[in-house]
Amino acid sequence: MFPPGGLGVAGAPGPAAGGPPAVDGGLAPAIVGGVADHELDILKEVLEKMQLGQADLAEKVDKKAKKKKQKKASGSSSSAGKHKKKKKKKKGKKDSKKFGIASSSSSSSSSEDDSSVSSDDAKFLQWSVAGEGRKRKIADAQLLRFQTLRFKKRGDLLTFATRFPGALIMHFLTQARSKAGLPPAKKVGALMETDLARWAEQSGLKEIRDQREVLFLARLISTIGARRVPEAMDLMAMRIREVLLAKKEGQSWEKAAVVALTPGSLGPASPVPDAGLML
Repeated sequence: MFPPGGLGVAGAPGPAAGGPPAVDGGLAPAIVGGVADHELDILKEVLEKMQLGQADLAEKVDKKAKKKKQKKASGSSSSAGKHKKKKKKKKGKKDSKKFGIASSSSSSSSSEDDSSVSSDDAKFLQWSVAGEGRKRKIADAQLLRFQTLRFKKRGDLLTFATRFPGALIMHFLTQARSKAGLPPAKKVGALMETDLARWAEQSGLKEIRDQREVLFLARLISTIGARRVPEAMDLMAMRIREVLLAKKEGQSWEKAAVVALTPGSLGPASPVPDAGLML
């Protein structure tokens, strides 16, 4: 008789009781190193989950590192900005000392007194070519800056002229109006169009040539300020001719005044020599 369980294959005993179930063909599932196939699948799944977890963790660490780096970069840029502002403040204070300008506290107090003062009022008044610029109001703080303007060295003067082109002429016009007994101009255009003839007549110069020279320059400034540029060009051209004529043989400064367009001692009937229009 055959033993209980029979034979799965001829000449081979069948599976022992309690062993793994038989599959098609009467064979048991494959065993690898004492571990069944379904257990290998479970291990693979666990390993895959562990790998995914490590990847997620690495991604989170990477994101955290990037945020930290960005925060550090933004912090350094803001500190650099603060450093620039401090540097700019120091430079402003240095310029104030260099040009003998009143302190910022006096400027700010003037600004508080005048409600119409804008943020640009702390700047120096400058000659304006644009039409809109001529309509701007002049603040008391701007006039105060001119009153306190000083230069210790020629280099300071040249630096100021480069940084604020057109400010020196506005400073001159402000003083000339005061000397001539004219009230302070309320707008930039009114200051630019100041007629300097009244001031030139009171300049206190004794020499005729000096008087005429200053009168010529004063009229030239007033003409340009009134936007009569072609007239200003004629004034300059004839001034050059006057100087050249005065240096020619048989001529003098008194005779050369005949070609000048500024008022002089010579009347309208005075003859103009041919040499007066020669270069």
